Formats: sequence, structure tokens, C-alpha cells
Amino acid sequence: MAESTLVLTPGGYRDRSLVHHVPPGHVLDYADGRMAIRNLKTDIATEVPPSEAKGPTLGEGWIASACWVNDTQTPLTQFCSGWQVPEPPTVQDDQVIYLFNGLQPPGGYAILQPVLQWGVSAAGRGPYWSVASWYAVSSGHSFHTNAEPVDVDEVLLGKITLINRQGAYFSYNCQFSGHPQTELNIVNFPELSCCFEALEAYSIAQCSNYPASPSTRFFFIQVDYGNVGHPLNWVTCASVTDCGQHVVVVDPSPVKGEVEVFYR
Repeated sequence: MAESTLVLTPGGYRDRSLVHHVPPGHVLDYADGRMAIRNLKTDIATEVPPSEAKGPTLGEGWIASACWVNDTQTPLTQFCSGWQVPEPPTVQDDQVIYLFNGLQPPGGYAILQPVLQWGVSAAGRGPYWSVASWYAVSSGHSFHTNAEPVDVDEVLLGKITLINRQGAYFSYNCQFSGHPQTELNIVNFPELSCCFEALEAYSIAQCSNYPASPSTRFFFIQVDYGNVGHPLNWVTCASVTDCGQHVVVVDPSPVKGEVEVFYR
């Protein structure tokens, strides 16, 4: 039997050839509409050729989420979320669980996200919690940083920051504060304007495959776009509810917001 070439990423399974590691000291560059991984020290860029292989539809595998779309015509300058690493699942099979805040462009064809992961994905790791930053495109390619292990109850801060704008081209930094290996810079990309707080999971066979904690609360949510304190109109969605999964907007504040994702 031929060995499968599919690997798991936030956004679903895709061919191994479509998944790329962005090492420290490199950026993901979309200048001239061509994707490349560029070495900041040498300025040498390795182009990622277009692929006809199909990637998964973004959102496939998403269990529950909250979304807010910035339609103010003023670009987002920062999107931050804090959350606590939950208790591990009581039953450990081959499940993979992702928790993240993320930004998408209009149309939802890509996502930039600092991701907390349980299990093994294309970025590696094992039956424990780890963090990495990802940029995934629904047309196929997915990019990730190194993955760093984290401890249960550790408080994480996932940050996506606008670092430059030149006309219609935007550059962003994505990372977990205090975890330098997770820093991912993307440059010369279209604007990101759709905010998400989400739970994504794969190979869930029973409710005990989810974290033992009843829920995870994203807190200190900060959405900067020149706003003056108006509440955010988060829209919640639970695509899978077999264990009672759901999302509650606790506080819609743009500077200290809270969104809670329940596993059961």
C-alpha cells in the first residue's frame, strides 16, 4: 500500500508538498503576486511555485468559532487574544486540536493565525500542547514556523500586528509573546480584515477526546482599527454540536473583549 502524502494543518489535510517551513530569520513574501520564502540576511528568495494540487476548504474541521469583520475602511493595526492552555484530553487517541485567533482577507481564501495545538500536525510535536504560527491558502500552500511546547495552565498571548503598508500591499507579524520561534512575518499581501476566535479539531471519536477543561475563554481581546470603544458585533457559529460545543460572546469590547468556546 502506498504511503499517504497527506499531512494535517490548521485548515485540514493537504499534500505534504504544499506545506512549507518558514525558518527563523526568513519572511513569507508575496511581491509581484508570487509566493517566496526570503532570507532576511542574504535577501535570497526561494520561490514557492504555483501548484495544481487542491488544498482543503478553509473552515473544514472548524468546530466552533466567533467572527467579526472590519468593514470600517480603516485597516486593522493589531489583533490580540489571550487564553490559558487547557487541561489535556482524558482520552488520548490520534486527535489533533487547534485553538487560535486569526485574520482572513475578504472572501476567506487564506488565514494568518497563531495556533495552540494538541497532537501531531505537519509542524510536528506529540501528545501534548505546542504553539506555532501558520499562514494557509485555500488554493493549496500552507506555511508554518517552528512549534514550541507549552505547559498546561500557561497563559498565551497570540498577536497579529500590521507592520507596514504600501498602497494595497500589507505586511504583518504573527507570534505568541514570549515564544520567539513562533514569529512569522508575511510581506506584500492583501489586507486582512476578518477576525476569528476558533476551535478546530480532527479525529475526534468521543467527547473525552476534547480537553478535560469544560471550555477555553479568549480574553483581553484587542482589536485596533482607530476605533473609539464601540462594541464588536461578533457572529458565533457551531458547525459540530454532538458534544454540546458552542461559543458565547462574554464581552464585545474591542479593548478587553472575551469569547468563550465550550467543548461540551
